[in-house]
This record gives sequence, C-alpha cells and structure tokens, in this order.
Amino acid sequence: MDRLALPTESQPPQSQPERSSSPYSTSGDRRVRHSGSRAASSVPSNALDEFFVQIDNARRTSQIDDREFVLCSRVADWLRASPGNDPQNQLTNAERVLKAVYGDTFWDESTKWSLNPLLPRMRKEDEKCWLRTFAVLLLVGNKDAATHNLGKYIHRFFEQDKVDKHLAIAQSELKNIFFHLGLGETKAAKHFWDLQWQFCTQKAFHQPRNRIYMFKEMILPITKKVMRKQGGSGTIYIVEVPCECIPQSLAAKLHGKPYNTYDSDGNLLGQVHQFALKVLGHKASYHNETLAYRALENQDGIVQCFGDWIYSRSSSPRENEYHLLLEWGVYDLEEFFLLYPPQHTADGIVKFWEALSSIILALSKIHELVDGKDNWLG
Repeated sequence: MDRLALPTESQPPQSQPERSSSPYSTSGDRRVRHSGSRAASSVPSNALDEFFVQIDNARRTSQIDDREFVLCSRVADWLRASPGNDPQNQLTNAERVLKAVYGDTFWDESTKWSLNPLLPRMRKEDEKCWLRTFAVLLLVGNKDAATHNLGKYIHRFFEQDKVDKHLAIAQSELKNIFFHLGLGETKAAKHFWDLQWQFCTQKAFHQPRNRIYMFKEMILPITKKVMRKQGGSGTIYIVEVPCECIPQSLAAKLHGKPYNTYDSDGNLLGQVHQFALKVLGHKASYHNETLAYRALENQDGIVQCFGDWIYSRSSSPRENEYHLLLEWGVYDLEEFFLLYPPQHTADGIVKFWEALSSIILALSKIHELVDGKDNWLG
C-alpha cells in the first residue's frame, strides 16, 4: 500500500515534536567532537582553536550508519566572515586561520605570493572556492602530529585545481600530491580520503538510474529516523535530511517545503526536508520494488522513488538492508480509509470521491504493471 499516497507539503514528523531532540541524543542531530580538537565549551585561545569549535558545532551523525558529516555552509560562512562580523577588521577568519597555520612566515613575500590568488576566491558560487578543501587539510593535520599544519599546503591544492568542486579527490591523486609535498604518500592521503567525505555529502544520486552501489559515504546523510509503519514487504520510516546535503538533482524534484529544526535549548539546527525511507530485508522484494517505481516514475497519485541503495551491516550478504528513498505522503490508501470513512450526505460523498479521484488512474497503472519480460508486478 505504500506506493499510493496523498502527497502534501512536508511537515515535521508527526510522532515527534517540531523541535528536534537534543543534538547529543540518539534520535536527533548529534554533534560528535573531533578526537583532536578542543571541546566546544572551552574558550578558544586562537583562530585555529576557533575553527575546530566551528567544526564541532557543525558536525552531525547519520542515523543510518553512524558516520559523521559536516554542515559545510556553517564552517564556510564563518571562514568568510570577520571576527564579530566587523567589516572594519582587515582579516577574515580564513586569513586569521592561515596566519595561525603559517606562523611568523605569514607576512613573508613568498607566502603572500602563494596566498594572493586564493583569497579573492572564497565566495560560495566561485568555481575555485577552496574553503572545504582547506578545512579537510586542517583536520588531517590535527589528526596526526607527524603531518601537522597541513593547512599551509592549501595553495598547492589550489594550483592543481583540487578545490571544493572536485571533492572527493581520488586516492591515486592524493597519493601523488602528498608524495611531491614530501609528506609520505600513504598515511596523509588515507587521512584526507577518509575525512573529505564529511564535506561532500551532495555526491549521492549521481549514478545512472539513481542507483547507489558504492561505499556508504555516498549514502545521503539522515539526521532523524522515526519508524512509521512496519509489516508487509518492509518497514517505513519518516526521515529528515539537511537541505544543504541534498544534491541539486534531487532538490529539483521536491515539492514539499523544508522546515526548521531546533535542539532542546531552542537553538536553530538548520532546515531539513522530509522523506520516507523504506527498508527491505530481501533482495527479491528490492528488485521488484525498484522495477515498479521506475516504471511508475512521474505518475500522478503515486509517491516517487528518488533513489535506492544497499546497506551492509557486515561482510555477510544475509545482513544486507535494501533502502528506498521515497517522496513522503501523509497517508497511504489504507490509512486514508481508516481516518476518513465514507460520508453520508450528498455533499460529503462528492467531496470524498473527489479527493480520491487523483489516485484512480494510479491504481489502474499499478494493476497493469509488467516488467521488461512481461512479468506482472501489480
């Protein structure tokens, strides 16, 4: 029954209050402190410490696989700004961090010559924007004392056009870059490779047919997951995805409006979109459902499937979960009949059937559905 729904504008999950639970709880956005940075509650002593606090505050954890990711817009906006948003301050926070990284050599002519091409290219829409790449380098250095201050190599990445739009950078390219920097190709490259996925969450759904067959870092990050219905071929969850993590190709298909989420103290966490996530336990069901959704794509009265992926909790195929990301509809057909029984007045009867008229064609399409081998899927 989950293929039929009456789509409405997105609303916060009905089983939860509009304001999300604490970002440190297991059901809401969780902030996980980076192992090498200072706690957000401590007083930063310099620009680099301030940067790590910004990272801590922007870090979230996906409710599917517990992987960490960063709301990059928050960090990038801070790097572009001046302390206290004072336009009279001559240095942006990015320049202050660079100054902390370069130390006494920041004002040297050779350093200025290296950094001058970068500094005007910090705008979000700039194709050469480098702020996310810079953040990854700072975290790589913070993680390993043997390769500290990797932020000072941002100009080398910039010169080779390894900037934000090219994240995630291939491991082979990273090994080559770090080898020529004299840092040892394997360890630093591996650290960069792992961390960069926290800063490029919009890489999902860029594969043919919206299919995802690669590692879990490509899965869309989900910050809230509430079970809505269990039974039949799978389990349906209401899920939230931060707006800035949604690829443009997917955002263009969304009809519902985003809404704000808050922590337990009333602080704004950011805007999210609501989806339905269907989790299947059997490959055969997954195969049939993906075929059906592709055949019914853009059919009025039927929720759309935006993408699907296979998530493995272990090396055994028996532990696989098959996920379908669906458009959210408030009711399926069964729930609609339970909540809105047939009317007894003439006017009520007309309105009742008018409300159902939009899905009558959808019902007929489902019952006529066949796959490419003329097998009935209805």
